[in-house]
Amino acid sequence: MAGRLADADSAVTILVRQFPDSARFRSEVGVLAALRGDRATAETVDRELAAIPRPPLVRDVLNDPPYVRARIAAALGDAPTAVKLLRDAGAEGVGMAFLVEQDPAFDPIRHSAPLRELYTPQQ
Repeated sequence: MAGRLADADSAVTILVRQFPDSARFRSEVGVLAALRGDRATAETVDRELAAIPRPPLVRDVLNDPPYVRARIAAALGDAPTAVKLLRDAGAEGVGMAFLVEQDPAFDPIRHSAPLRELYTPQQ
């Protein structure tokens, strides 16, 4: 896994350099840091993303600060924070459940009660 993370780090570094305003690519730095066990870097990236004002109309959820911060929280194993941020992003519903299900950043909390409850239909 270390080799794959190193390869991903290299690719993300290039993307962040090319697209410095992309919250998505910047969040990848935090996700990869979390997966490597580098909590300090992951939390630094999260704070930077938290400082980005959210646009009034979000057209790209993959660049939405609350959503990308949820990815970092999930990679750190913090299910309650990840779910709160997903709710802040309006990431409820079938389409978002599919996106979260496919995103490996959510693997550390995949089977957590808070995430399961978020995507369980209410009776």
